[in-house]
Amino acid sequence: PIKSNSTRMAALMTGAVDFVPDPAVQDRARLVSHPAVKLITDTEPRVIFLALDQFRTELQSSNVKGKNPFKDLRVRQAIAHAIDVNTLIDKVLRGYGRPTGLMIGSEVAGYAADLDKRLPFDLARAKKLMGEAGYANGFTVTFDCLNQSPFLELSQAIAPMLAAIGIELKLNVMSFSAIFPKIDKNDTSGLVMGYGAQTMDAHSLLQVLVATKGGRDGKTPGMGDGNYGRYSNPALDALVERIAVEGDVAKRNQALREALTIQRDELAIIPLYHVKIAWAMRKHIDAPYKGNAVPVYYRFRIGD
Repeated sequence: PIKSNSTRMAALMTGAVDFVPDPAVQDRARLVSHPAVKLITDTEPRVIFLALDQFRTELQSSNVKGKNPFKDLRVRQAIAHAIDVNTLIDKVLRGYGRPTGLMIGSEVAGYAADLDKRLPFDLARAKKLMGEAGYANGFTVTFDCLNQSPFLELSQAIAPMLAAIGIELKLNVMSFSAIFPKIDKNDTSGLVMGYGAQTMDAHSLLQVLVATKGGRDGKTPGMGDGNYGRYSNPALDALVERIAVEGDVAKRNQALREALTIQRDELAIIPLYHVKIAWAMRKHIDAPYKGNAVPVYYRFRIGD
């Protein structure tokens, strides 16, 4: 492993290494123009999203007392309207992302293009919704933030966007090793997170990210393991359980559609974008891309 982005890029460009699966977005334009290096890009079945505490009756680390604004759909809609995802993709990701309203991309079973419509960037609408929800003056809240790219840069870019509708984010920047024990204990009010459908099927994301933790009985393993906002909807849980055992493809696809519609309309999580990955390699390397973004080295070919 080479942890430093600059050291990793220098090793690739000098020929010390042949392949780098994760070049930083700020380095990719330089790699494209390098005479001895090539860059391949493709989509990855991973979504970057906001998870908001929708469980507690009083929001932690906030100046709102006795209530939890994130439990109000209008506040979640206001947040979705206030975030200019195209600007995030352009400025933070250098174009390496695709806006989405769903937790899955087109390469994942269950995807429906007609459902994939996120709420548009609309500050006027966002402010109106905040007023209707009773938060015309906004509120403050602490957001946990991973200290790695792109999560740190995304959180820093989202903060002023939400400040425009009165939501002041206080970023609690944490290391990878510190943030997951914290959020696994349900000790978070909100954060930017990412997750991918490694099975290439929507059921896995529905089960992990938006199903009630522990399922309807509170004891089902795997249900809601990544549901950091602890959103809960019995109708969605019933669909997730049915999808897991439904053998009729048409009925299963319809259940997936219904579940994804709930995720989108309820903003169980707030999807931001699907990841576009890049692999960088020396020009004598042929590295075929797989949809799950995992390099399969025995398929690589090494030329002269």
